[in-house]
Amino acid sequence: MLAGVLLVQTGVHRTSANQVEGQGEVLMTLHLRTRTTMPDELFKTGEMTHITVRNQPRGAVRIESVKRLPAQVLIPLPNGTFNVEDDPTQADVYDIRLVLRDKALKTKEGYVAEGVKLKVGLPIELEGFNYRLSGGIVGLAPAPASTTTPTTPSPAAKVH
Repeated sequence: MLAGVLLVQTGVHRTSANQVEGQGEVLMTLHLRTRTTMPDELFKTGEMTHITVRNQPRGAVRIESVKRLPAQVLIPLPNGTFNVEDDPTQADVYDIRLVLRDKALKTKEGYVAEGVKLKVGLPIELEGFNYRLSGGIVGLAPAPASTTTPTTPSPAAKVH
């Protein structure tokens, strides 16, 4: 036992607490493809959605931004180049780019949220009142300071 304590104290052996570089919020960019007749009613900026990562329910996270695009197709041209056009055969299919804000720990290997390592390419499921969709993480970045006001008043704000 003494040898274990000496290894940790000298820095030869690192514990999980020593691997965490910081704690804060992370922005996850997701890509989803869905077939719907109401694409504008699925996600709204500022609302919460529930996510599942690696078959583990993660909980609610805030939607920071939503970008919706119609499904597109590549059309080859005679000169060997391509044009990107909206696909008229899939009128109800949309590509959705979501940015979600979540709390995470920053480590040397990336971000960890609720014990799950977040990596680009990781499959993720979103679930709300009227949807359950699968997609993937296409980007991770540290979140700038939140501009929302706290929901609990500060002790100085109490009136006596």
